[in-house]
Amino acid sequence: MLQSKTDRASENTRIVQSLVGDTLERLNHGFEGRVLIGYGVYTEPGHRRDDLVLAIGYLQQALNLVRMTNWPSVADYEESAQGE
Repeated sequence: MLQSKTDRASENTRIVQSLVGDTLERLNHGFEGRVLIGYGVYTEPGHRRDDLVLAIGYLQQALNLVRMTNWPSVADYEESAQGE
């Protein structure tokens, strides 16, 4: 039982890590470099908005996955170690 639980948790961890990476990539893309004009205003605020919406979407997916995952507990690991 623990193996399938850890397998699912491991896969969900991989997906969450990927979504967080996508978030960081989107924010880096949208907010680094020349995004401001001389007046201290975004050159293309619509693009910045799109970048934020995508980043929030990635984070929401990651958070939902973390919430729905049945994470192994310390007791699960201890029980598994005793059975070996």
